[in-house]
Amino acid sequence: MSAPGIVLVANKAGCLDDFSASLMPLPEFEAALRPAMDSELPLFVVLSASNRLWESRLDELDIAWGVCPDAQQGVDHCVAFGVHSNQDWNGWLIDLARSPGASTCVYKALAGSISQFPIASAQGTAGNRDYPIAFQSRFGFSLMNPGNNFLTRALATQENKSQLLWLNLSLAQTVDDI
Repeated sequence: MSAPGIVLVANKAGCLDDFSASLMPLPEFEAALRPAMDSELPLFVVLSASNRLWESRLDELDIAWGVCPDAQQGVDHCVAFGVHSNQDWNGWLIDLARSPGASTCVYKALAGSISQFPIASAQGTAGNRDYPIAFQSRFGFSLMNPGNNFLTRALATQENKSQLLWLNLSLAQTVDDI
């Protein structure tokens, strides 16, 4: 079993279920990849059929990727595809290509916390869980079954508070910027 890795969902707008917005420009997409690449964690990018233009650039960067056949059905399906494609990882850090919480420091902190906390997340501005969010490998089956909306429920509910590690995102970003 390998280390935890990052499943980066590269939907068009970076919004949870908006696959109708315009395609993220390649320079912006590459900038979104940089924190994940700099973390030196395994990385897998989930593409939809509409953003296949990025395939050759991902190949040039030597980044693993796959096209989710059900991407139009939402992020839960993209995550299920990414986790299923990387079942050998020891946990998954789930993120969106345009996540404001993405930084190399946050990725490393989440990866480091996954051995102690079943679910770890950045704390959003409203005090809610936000991307990126990390899951221990024991949640693989739930993440690979998009019909149960496990990812959506994990972000939206306050269940299992004792299992959740909250990262102070502003502190993490400050440390990353130094």
